Amino acid sequence: MEPRRRGRAGACGGSASITAVSVLSSCFAAARVSGHCYIVAEAGSNHDRDLGRALALVDAAAEAGVDAVKFQLFHAGHLYPSLAGVADYLGGADISEVIAAAALPEAWLPELAHRAQTREIDLLVTPFDEAAIDLVDPFVPAFKVASYELTHEPLLAAIAARGKPVILSTGA
Repeated sequence: MEPRRRGRAGACGGSASITAVSVLSSCFAAARVSGHCYIVAEAGSNHDRDLGRALALVDAAAEAGVDAVKFQLFHAGHLYPSLAGVADYLGGADISEVIAAAALPEAWLPELAHRAQTREIDLLVTPFDEAAIDLVDPFVPAFKVASYELTHEPLLAAIAARGKPVILSTGA
């Protein structure tokens, strides 16, 4: 069965540069203008630190007919201290090591943005700290804030200062 394109035919294509994404040429802006529901595929940290897998997640999202694919950019040391302990439910693994192993390599951002642009969907990357905002800003048409970060006022202020649309997650 062919995926339904949610009325966005051609709206997400165009000439947006991957180094300076224009909000006006994004699916996000098209959804705001047309009123259609903006659908985001959650890639999260399911790339297993394998660029080929991350690119395949972008491709799968595009093939599913969504408007955007979203990854997460965090620095393990900013989320958990190195002495956070172990997780019994992860077989006694060190929590900070598990988080570090799930981190998206920053160097992948240009290639992920290029693949998303080629596939005519938006790239969204949830930043979990202020440094991550600077890294993702050139590649995203909007910022997505995790519910986990809704009380992180410095992060929210730094995102708001960029002047881009913001998607706030309020669920757990």
